Amino acid sequence: MDDMSWDRDFALEQAGADEDLLRELLIVFAGTVTANRQEIEKALAEDNWPQVARMAHSIKGSASSLGFGQIADRADTLERQARQGDSGDDTRKFLTILMALEEKLPTLA
Repeated sequence: MDDMSWDRDFALEQAGADEDLLRELLIVFAGTVTANRQEIEKALAEDNWPQVARMAHSIKGSASSLGFGQIADRADTLERQARQGDSGDDTRKFLTILMALEEKLPTLA
């Protein structure tokens, strides 16, 4: 999971060492990532930079709290760029990474 490294120990700590809760959080996160990615794609097509920034911010917070630091960092970059009215060159790569993460999350839960 190159760009999707996961600190499972951190995530488990955040879940109060409750494996079942961690599984539930990962399932919810998977749905959130999917919905937010789709919203980012739609907002990009409409040049709706405030919406891109909001969705990136949402991903950043969730990813950070679940130990997906690199995803959170990429989302932070996208959020900052979107607030400046630009999505940067790496946006499509980030969306591709999110799609791969969506596929991988169920196997982590």
